Amino acid sequence: MEKLFQFINKLESKESNKVFKALHIASILHKDQKRKFSKDPYIVHPINVAVNVIENKLDINLYIKELEKYMANIVIVALLHDTIEDYPDTDYATKLIIL
Repeated sequence: MEKLFQFINKLESKESNKVFKALHIASILHKDQKRKFSKDPYIVHPINVAVNVIENKLDINLYIKELEKYMANIVIVALLHDTIEDYPDTDYATKLIIL
């Protein structure tokens, strides 16, 4: 989680607000869910996916120079990827956050 907040703190205000909104929405939608085997709160999974995206960004940047301007949106998608499956109506909300 610390790496996620470090990433957010480096963003411009508009982008950091979008990532915080996505984290908030994911937290609300997954609040009653638990991981199947570990029984950890489900929100741990999308946060870990987002952190993996952030950590692997440097390797990808070697190949895609323009990636940096899309990183906030990529992290948003990582945070909300399961909400779209579990709650199809959130697809629209995701698009609103990214735009």
